[in-house]
Amino acid sequence: MIRAALAVAAVKCGLKTIGFAGVRRITARPPQSKLDHHWCATMAPRGMPASIMKPRSDRIAWAVQAASLRVPGAANCLVRALACEYLLGRYGYASELKIGASRNEAGEFAAHAWLESQGRVLVGNFELERYVPLEATSTRTDGIELR
Repeated sequence: MIRAALAVAAVKCGLKTIGFAGVRRITARPPQSKLDHHWCATMAPRGMPASIMKPRSDRIAWAVQAASLRVPGAANCLVRALACEYLLGRYGYASELKIGASRNEAGEFAAHAWLESQGRVLVGNFELERYVPLEATSTRTDGIELR
């Protein structure tokens, strides 16, 4: 829970200071092939392998959701998705950030971010049928360009 709160706060601050592309360079790093052994080893009871302490992906998403409600201004879909993406990667889980757009009945633009991992939506599972996913390209080296 503490790690989730720190990740949520860092993403919120990062979006305000270095912007989406800067935060994305950090959160979208490839999943680690090894667990964060330092943290797992300190939390595991003596004699228990650190790999047993690896949290399930849905528990990570739950912790991010709960933490985002307690960090001022962080209860939005983009902050949650990016924080969860970062933590999942730390524990070796692959994930994919999705951003979609739509227009409501009044013609107003709306956007939504969600995170998928292991074939299911972990963060932002809210009226996804309303949103048309934007296509991400990686043609630029300084961040992700959306078309």
